[in-house]
Amino acid sequence: MFPHYNIHFMPEHLVKVGIHGKQDTKKVSERHINEFYDVWVKIIATLEVPEYLEKLGQSKYYFLNLIYENLKSTTLFVKCAPDLEERMNSIKKESVELAKQKSVSVIIPFHNGIERLIKAVDSVLSQTHKKFEILLINDKSTDSLQQIEQVIKKNSNIKLIHNNEAKGVGAACNLGMDNANGDYIVFLNPNDTFEKTKLEQHLYFAILNNANFSCTNYKHFGDGERLIQLYHLANIPKSTVLLSKKIY
Repeated sequence: MFPHYNIHFMPEHLVKVGIHGKQDTKKVSERHINEFYDVWVKIIATLEVPEYLEKLGQSKYYFLNLIYENLKSTTLFVKCAPDLEERMNSIKKESVELAKQKSVSVIIPFHNGIERLIKAVDSVLSQTHKKFEILLINDKSTDSLQQIEQVIKKNSNIKLIHNNEAKGVGAACNLGMDNANGDYIVFLNPNDTFEKTKLEQHLYFAILNNANFSCTNYKHFGDGERLIQLYHLANIPKSTVLLSKKIY
């Protein structure tokens, strides 16, 4: 078994290698080439996540994919790619199964706007991932709650929690987290909706990448949908966030 080393590949050409005629090495034999490949294939096949990456919380998949992408610019890629792809696909399958087992607490703070709230709740109820609870945090609404109470009666996984006074969105979200029972927590503004596979895909992404906090891109709607890339924004909408209960 080879020891575990931190190995990084640079795509830049920084060395010129000559042919040494006096040593009769004008032609490298096929045997030498295969021996060279075999050594590197064995080394790469035994690579594990370096300690410094583990401390940063990086996943095994992230590390293997990093090696895979770096190898693309080398002659080793053809030899090493099948093993790396097999290992990464195995991690993907494990992540899919783990994601199915995880529960999610969906926190929706609201103050009035019950019709919009019902649309937000419906988008959660239609999720492909079914292990969730919905925590509706009523921040002292003055609107009638009759409509939303009818929805709650039909769905035992919805809880309605009341603030004694209007404390704002932040306090309402904190109250929701205090009452959350899920392995993960997501937030949903009452004006927003989730795509049907939001929880399924986001859980898979978080587990695959060992992410305690992650967020997605989103679309503006109203006067036509418009995709927003999050990395262009300083402010992350809370409806895009998923976080592990472990960090709260």
